[in-house]
Amino acid sequence: WKAITKVNNGEVYHLSRDRELISIKELVKTICSMMGYDFESSTEMAEENFGQDEMYSISSAKAQKELGWKPTIALKEGIREVIQWVEESWEKIKNKPLEYVHKD
Repeated sequence: WKAITKVNNGEVYHLSRDRELISIKELVKTICSMMGYDFESSTEMAEENFGQDEMYSISSAKAQKELGWKPTIALKEGIREVIQWVEESWEKIKNKPLEYVHKD
């Protein structure tokens, strides 16, 4: 709520558990496993990005300082909640466009 009402429009806040490093591949493996999908048969490595952007480390320090936000949910629990939300909202989601649109 504070991010909407107390800060400048357009501010970016990363919400993450600090020091919880995970590679993109391991994150996708975790999601596949939690959804009952086989990682190898469900994914394809993209040639142009292979070996690039393997891991990101983001900090929630700005959100903690400016918004008083603190991480309270572990990564797997957050993934579980998102999976549940997608399953509950699938009828609304499935007709949305698949293309990513970056907004500045």
